[in-house]
Amino acid sequence: MVCEHEVHSIANLAEIIPTFENKRRGGSFFYRGEPAFFPTKCLPTLFHNPDYTCRERFFHNELCHRFPEAIKDLRTDFERMVLMQHYELPTRLLDISESPLVAAFFALRDPKHCKEDGYIYCVKAHYNAIHYPDYEGIAPIAKLVTRDYNEVLEEIALCQKALLVRPPWQNARIKAQQGVMILFGCGNNRQTPARMQELFPGQPLPKDEPVLYARIRIPAECKKKLKRELEDLGINEWLLFPELPHLANFLKGKVGKRLLDQSR
Repeated sequence: MVCEHEVHSIANLAEIIPTFENKRRGGSFFYRGEPAFFPTKCLPTLFHNPDYTCRERFFHNELCHRFPEAIKDLRTDFERMVLMQHYELPTRLLDISESPLVAAFFALRDPKHCKEDGYIYCVKAHYNAIHYPDYEGIAPIAKLVTRDYNEVLEEIALCQKALLVRPPWQNARIKAQQGVMILFGCGNNRQTPARMQELFPGQPLPKDEPVLYARIRIPAECKKKLKRELEDLGINEWLLFPELPHLANFLKGKVGKRLLDQSR
């Protein structure tokens, strides 16, 4: 079992994170927040619904068909996949962050799960397993968005991986969220995702793929308190989604009301 921790405040989180940083040993840490304990934990949205995997090519082709101006300067399957992820189409990309505070925000964000424990997952990657978009191992996996499974069988060994990729911070949102992505290949068929390994105490850090290093639980009864603490630190909807629709939601919410009260 991976290391497990529990936090009741942002101060607790600030105490735990440095204990990870002291155990880098040739790698870096990244973080993902989820508002509840899902069966699909740490899996991209493409694998949340079997129907999505069957329509992966459809999602891609419809984007290209309906918004050719949006993809005209995108040269690779991976670049188009990043665009799909930005607009919340199901993809084989999993968003993670360099910041534990950003991950905490996402663990607390969804009001539908306010009565469930939230989780921050800590991902560790060896320096050799941190890639950029020009890494040659990305292309075989990214081809899955445009090709049938049978068309990539010759490269299947290259597709059965999960790769950590630093995409360009090409828009305000991914920059604000200090975004990194894990690109998930497939298992024995298109519907089965590659899986991140869990790093157990005493095991060496793999040099080719990211691993799940630790899990931090946020009890449901502490969620409201932690969310308020994040807001006091300036970690809010508008900071992490600096776009007009999210500004409207932010100003209509409690934090926006507090800003009004402070301005009077």
